Amino acid sequence: MHVLELLAFFNYFRSLAAFSDQHGQRLLHVLDSRVCSCVLSKGRSSSKLLNPVLRRIFGVSLAADLYVLPLWTISDWNFADAGSRTFCQADNT
Repeated sequence: MHVLELLAFFNYFRSLAAFSDQHGQRLLHVLDSRVCSCVLSKGRSSSKLLNPVLRRIFGVSLAADLYVLPLWTISDWNFADAGSRTFCQADNT
């Protein structure tokens, strides 16, 4: 599951790097996965599944001169997930 969330971040990060006006920027990104936030801030992981994704992220980071500042938040406070969480809660009742 952490690999999928890190891949989702990679796809978002790669789309940002495609725009030349974003190069040289510092990016504050809010994540609700503590694992993804920590491995992004540290730059490495002991997981053999996460390391290849991290290499891809930091390759794009070096090429586009983008610096990631991950910020962890509680899942309930993540407003980006509000729509999907509301839909899931409606199914459970």
